[in-house]
Amino acid sequence: KATVSVLNWHPVPPGSARTMNPQVRWLMLVVLLDIAGIGMVAPLLPQIARAMGLGQITFGFVGSMYGLAQMFSSPVMGAISDARGRKGVFVISLLGAIMAYLVMGAAAVYKSAVLLAVSRVTVGLVKQTMTIAISFITDETTPGERTGALATLFSITNFGFIIGAPIGGILAAKYGVVYPVLGSCALYCIALAILAVAVEDKGGSLGVKQVCPSLAARGLKPSEYRNKKAPHALPSGDDDDDDDAASKPILQSVAEEFRGLLEDMSKNELILKIATASLLATLSVVTVQTSFTMITAEKFGLSAKESSYMVSYTAMVNAAWLFGITERVEKFLKTSCRADLIFPVSALLSGAALVTQARASSLQTVAVAVLFGSLGDAVFKVYLSSLFTRLYEAEIGAAQGLFGNIESICRVLAPTLTGVLIEYGGISMPWTFAGALNIIVAAYCSTSFTEDDMKTADPSERKTAASLEDELQAMDDTKSPQAKKDD
Repeated sequence: KATVSVLNWHPVPPGSARTMNPQVRWLMLVVLLDIAGIGMVAPLLPQIARAMGLGQITFGFVGSMYGLAQMFSSPVMGAISDARGRKGVFVISLLGAIMAYLVMGAAAVYKSAVLLAVSRVTVGLVKQTMTIAISFITDETTPGERTGALATLFSITNFGFIIGAPIGGILAAKYGVVYPVLGSCALYCIALAILAVAVEDKGGSLGVKQVCPSLAARGLKPSEYRNKKAPHALPSGDDDDDDDAASKPILQSVAEEFRGLLEDMSKNELILKIATASLLATLSVVTVQTSFTMITAEKFGLSAKESSYMVSYTAMVNAAWLFGITERVEKFLKTSCRADLIFPVSALLSGAALVTQARASSLQTVAVAVLFGSLGDAVFKVYLSSLFTRLYEAEIGAAQGLFGNIESICRVLAPTLTGVLIEYGGISMPWTFAGALNIIVAAYCSTSFTEDDMKTADPSERKTAASLEDELQAMDDTKSPQAKKDD
């Protein structure tokens, strides 16, 4: 039976993640400025809300509106970028952020809760820079390069926040909260200029790459998914059958993409495994992030300033692991043992570190545990993201938007969950719970992911697009006239 691996159709030229093409490097700079802009403003939101006299419930409601807007917008903006190109959507995101943050500045000046809500909802609806950045990197890197490129991207997000947060705090303390908002807008303007000048618009990915290639992983023959169930399939060579996403109305293109994508996801066992592992691991990470300052302050008597130093330390450790060693650890695990052990080993390392943190009696022990826990989290997150992007390369914008909503859901659940855990289990219970979740993730991954699953992430398993077309043509040549007519 002739079948094609999920990744067989894509060419893989040699290359290193650390020798990224100039387009990816320019985008990394844009992302750094973007995240630094967020870092300048995000920590000040509670202060702005208090100055308006907003209560915790009202402020929480505003935050929920932002989260809901993000959950709706992320897959839609991603799908538009698949159909029309990444650059245009990125420009919309930055322009929308500038306008929304200016409204936030006005909200701070006039102490208007309505303007603050408008600002947050606007940002949630239009600003999807990380979704588009991951999609752009998927377009511009080979599978062999992508793990390192994504590690660099996630590292830059940490560095951007580390840079932006103290600058925003200094400006707010010296001049008031309006100045960090204006500084953030200035960074977005610089990022927009770099994007306009240095990053090329290469159009959408639909119609260029095979949509829903994981249909092949279910054992379907290439002829059963080429130009049929996929709304923008790999071109067959027949101009009458080829589908051009750019020629369709945008709403029709997006609707067709989601229909094909959701159909494929619902029947793809590997996607279910990835989503389950991501949900559990992300809930663990977000629970720790939500409770970290509270636990360090309560358990070790840290002041707000000292707790912020610990948060900065954690971010710097995570950024250092992502930038310096994640790709090397992944390659070591793949070459020294079975590739399907990458997830269990990294999750178990994170789980053991978190349990150690929960039982720690000194801040030094916590600091050491963070070193090992961050390494496990970094390897797990980067490799899982890399594996996901290799399943859906053409429609990665929409797919990543849907996948990213897992984190949004966790951020909705984590605050309430943290409160319940502390109330009934003690101050260290969130870390114990997060560690237990990671151990469960390790057990789940060790029993669910197989070596065959991980082969879909191995560049050596791929063939060129030309090779796939040769296979398709060979299959067509062996068909009877009646079978060709039925097709």
